[in-house]
Amino acid sequence: RHVFEDCAHWWALARHCLIALDAIHELQLVHLDLKADNVCIPFDPADFDPRAPGQSLSPRFEQIALIDFAFSLVCGESLTRALPIARQHDYDYQSPRLLQALEAGSRGDLLPTRQLDWRCDVFSLAAMLRRYLPDPEAPLEGGWTRPRHAQARALVRRLLEAHDAQRSA
Repeated sequence: RHVFEDCAHWWALARHCLIALDAIHELQLVHLDLKADNVCIPFDPADFDPRAPGQSLSPRFEQIALIDFAFSLVCGESLTRALPIARQHDYDYQSPRLLQALEAGSRGDLLPTRQLDWRCDVFSLAAMLRRYLPDPEAPLEGGWTRPRHAQARALVRRLLEAHDAQRSA
């Protein structure tokens, strides 16, 4: 169904998204719309021909790119109006912190929006990773084992705990 049914690909997605987020968060930038649609993973070979025998595509996770920064903000930025983002109902990837700030912003209170930080993106990453985890009730395939699945779930939990924790460096 998707490339992340392979355990190694799931872990590569997690690792390289964390690296990409670390780079933008170092700049005090918060993406605020992190979801699968906004993560680009190049594939090789560039000259892939599906009719050529023996060729296969391989994801290049180390070249991952986050895109669509239209709703991003700089932490602590002095805002004059609310963010033009709506609650997304496709799946729950938006941070509760972001949703509370959007609600307050619609009432003219921009303080919660100014207080948004990296934790919003960490929540969204956890939601995306959780979405790509295999169903624990189904037979595990693609290199997934019970211990690997448990470790992946633990990573998602730790990301959510980081979101819920007090702000830290």
